Amino acid sequence: MSRLLLVAAAATAATRAAAFPAPEEPLAPADLSPATVRHRDVWCGPERRCRETAAALGWTARVVPALADLDAGSWTGRPAADLPVAEVGRFLADPAVAAPGGESVLDLIRRVGSAVVGDPTGAGQRDGDSDRGGSDSDSGGSGTGRGGSGTGIGPGGLRVVVAGAAAVRAGVAALLGMPGLFAVVDVGPLTAVHLTGHGAGWRLRGLLPYPAWRDGLPR
Repeated sequence: MSRLLLVAAAATAATRAAAFPAPEEPLAPADLSPATVRHRDVWCGPERRCRETAAALGWTARVVPALADLDAGSWTGRPAADLPVAEVGRFLADPAVAAPGGESVLDLIRRVGSAVVGDPTGAGQRDGDSDRGGSDSDSGGSGTGRGGSGTGIGPGGLRVVVAGAAAVRAGVAALLGMPGLFAVVDVGPLTAVHLTGHGAGWRLRGLLPYPAWRDGLPR
């Protein structure tokens, strides 16, 4: 049984204003303390907010470029109220429609789904694959959706992934084999999605607000 904890990055000024944040935008001031949830390894998206979130939670994270949040193209940094209503409507209605100069939701789901359980660099097992502080003895149900074998996480291991909210939603949709979930899963800053899986696939275990998951996952 492998486990994943997908953690949405903490808020920035742009996310608080309902805008698509720029990759190098810093976090807004927040009261964060180190997390003690037991894990095997920690990966994060390349954005500054993801790196800073991981650091604030006390983690040394491996930066994985393929875990980048949605590329919003020319909409990046602009409040939702300033975006063209018709174009946004098409983007929201059809996951195959890309943001101007950016990518579509389907592109994001494919990219993140492939990266979150794999080894994007092809480097194989890393030093960080040994448990840091052990692993929680959680037992999940049999998985559904996309297969969970070949993850590199290992039986009983927990991989933590810190990414933008859209990337977290995309990961959930990909792993459960249900692209439509992207539009209905509400992931706020520091929300964590807990999934368990093995060769048969993945199952959603919980959607947890911070700090409910910080010191350990519910059994």
